[in-house]
Amino acid sequence: MDPRFGWGAPVLEGSKVPIDAIVGLWQAGESLETVAEEFGITRDQAEEVCRAALRYDAA
Repeated sequence: MDPRFGWGAPVLEGSKVPIDAIVGLWQAGESLETVAEEFGITRDQAEEVCRAALRYDAA
């Protein structure tokens, strides 16, 4: 985590998109394709972020 980006919250490396923003949009019911388009990332990146968030929440 880098306090210069996202006030120290986790961000996606390279794009600096807050992880919470990606996961939040997906949890609100948007498709992974829509999430990816909204944040300028690939669908695979959006999916991996959401999968990691689910694993983290389950732990």
